[in-house]
Amino acid sequence: MRISSLVCASVMSLFFQLSAQARDIEEIKKSKFLRVGIRDKEILYRPQGPKQLHTILAEKFAEYLGKRLKTPLSLEFVIAADLSTYWKNEAGEVKQGSTYTPRFFSKVDLFADILTMNDWREKLASPVVVLPVKEAFLCNFAASGRITPFDARKYNIRILTTQNSSFHTILKDEGFTEKEITFVKDDGNLIGAVENVSEKACTLIDSDTAIFRAKGTRLVFASPLRDKTQNLAWWTAKKDTHLNKHLHDFWKEFLDSQEWKTLFKETYGVEYAHYIKILGEL
Repeated sequence: MRISSLVCASVMSLFFQLSAQARDIEEIKKSKFLRVGIRDKEILYRPQGPKQLHTILAEKFAEYLGKRLKTPLSLEFVIAADLSTYWKNEAGEVKQGSTYTPRFFSKVDLFADILTMNDWREKLASPVVVLPVKEAFLCNFAASGRITPFDARKYNIRILTTQNSSFHTILKDEGFTEKEITFVKDDGNLIGAVENVSEKACTLIDSDTAIFRAKGTRLVFASPLRDKTQNLAWWTAKKDTHLNKHLHDFWKEFLDSQEWKTLFKETYGVEYAHYIKILGEL
């Protein structure tokens, strides 16, 4: 297994500027390795310590794809600095609503990161559903119900999130203005940021991570922001329909396996079936 960083030498920066071309399945087979984009974050990937859930899953997909292609594949993790890294164009900008191949696909074959599906992201890449979720506010005070922009203004509640995240998009759709949102650079620090704010504060969070991230904190849940269930997904480049099909087949098969149920419980502390039941009751 090889590990590389997004912080590259100038020659790699030049490569990014000149090309936003993703490899197709034949190029992956010929190279005999799979390049996986992922963040250094709990659940996803840590360079040291126990393997995180999606690191293990990426390894299993590389093994699965190698068998499908009849060519064993090694695995290379390429670390994304933050959420925006996945969606930047060749100029280094995130253009929601536009259609282009994100330049990160010049470096990776897929994103093994659980990123919420939404319209603007689906114009840029092709998702494969991994896990259903609902979004809810996690607050440092006991909220009486669903929090609206009116509540935030009336009670001076600070809303924290990360820029270009799905939560940022959702908050804007719900009527929160940019002035009413406080941006935290690293989404891994959101929970600590909310805990450490002296005034009333909340962050929007997915139900899967909420299960264990709220443990041992003083944070409490408000009602879900929406009744609608969202989906977290892994992503491939639009052009590589063959890789997307292999990834789809892998997840369809793996989600029914006992191995997935075991990994899920080890990570989240609850049975997968119980999580789905909780989701339906939120």
